[in-house]
Amino acid sequence: SKTGFIFKRMQFSISENFFDNLSGNTIPLRDGEGNTNLIQAYSGWQFRPTDKLTLNGGIHFTHFALNKKNAIEWRAGAELSVGKNEKTTLNIGAGSHSQTQLLPLYFLRSNTNQVLSNKNLDFTRSTHAIAGVNHLFGQDFRLKGELYYQYLSNIPVHPDSNPSAFSMVNEGGDFLINYEEGLASEGSAWNYGLELTLEKFYSKGYYFLITQSLFKSEYKGSNATVFPTKFDGIFISNFLGGKEFDIGKNNKILIDIKTTYSGGRRYTPIDLQASREQGAAVLYEELSFSEKHKNYFRTDVKLTLRINRPKVSHEIFINVDNVFNTRNIFSEYYNPISENITTINQLGIFPFAQYKIEF
Repeated sequence: SKTGFIFKRMQFSISENFFDNLSGNTIPLRDGEGNTNLIQAYSGWQFRPTDKLTLNGGIHFTHFALNKKNAIEWRAGAELSVGKNEKTTLNIGAGSHSQTQLLPLYFLRSNTNQVLSNKNLDFTRSTHAIAGVNHLFGQDFRLKGELYYQYLSNIPVHPDSNPSAFSMVNEGGDFLINYEEGLASEGSAWNYGLELTLEKFYSKGYYFLITQSLFKSEYKGSNATVFPTKFDGIFISNFLGGKEFDIGKNNKILIDIKTTYSGGRRYTPIDLQASREQGAAVLYEELSFSEKHKNYFRTDVKLTLRINRPKVSHEIFINVDNVFNTRNIFSEYYNPISENITTINQLGIFPFAQYKIEF
């Protein structure tokens, strides 16, 4: 068993303002300075009733001193070895987790009365369950499959008095965070799917890893309508592999390839006519994240030359990201100058090299 205590001291200074064109005044947006504590206590244990069966359990307590919110979490799991030579294991698990919000969200001031309207937001809670199988075969191969379901609650959304499709669960999908004032911890979301992995451990000069994920991700805002989340790409396929070649007595050449193919990024369509009338982007909120960009594809290639000497070793590698120069879409936005929708692509082909020497 294992029991522990974690004390985390967080100090912060947040001061952010914006200029209001209508009033001509500078208005505080986020303002907070001071410190707070996150206190955690946990206990976990493991029990083996037989050589083939392992049971795990645990409990976790968290206290957030800023708004005096508490969370009690639990964990449970089991693993059973079966089959010839016990090369197959079955596992199930379930548990709950809690997470604080990003600190700037707590210190967002209301534009009307300067109240910290998000200070009392609760932990976002997650309850999940998984079931999987892991099988070793041959000398170096592993096949793994896993089914999972996750339910999220207490997600910050607009209150019932101002129903909308907004949910903090989608923030960060564009590498930006949209902080909103006056939120309530009343939103929900759920994720479920299947993950498959075929792995060849490194031996005989090569390795590879193939993964396939099929999933669904949905959420509900304060308008009680179910939408796909920003991250609902439906599938992700990955291949990672490499081969090593001997050159002479002590030198090697290594070739590594990584390929990703996945569902396109989700987005909310723009009402072009309304945007032209208002001079700024107007979204079809009733179609939040209903559209997808074309599927994402990228292949990276790395070529490495390793030269080993008795007292020093040299390593030269050339890496080419997105070797096929695929024009993957990053986002679309309304351009008030052209009065049309402009598309932004992700980075194209990107080669770079490096030299390393070790004594």
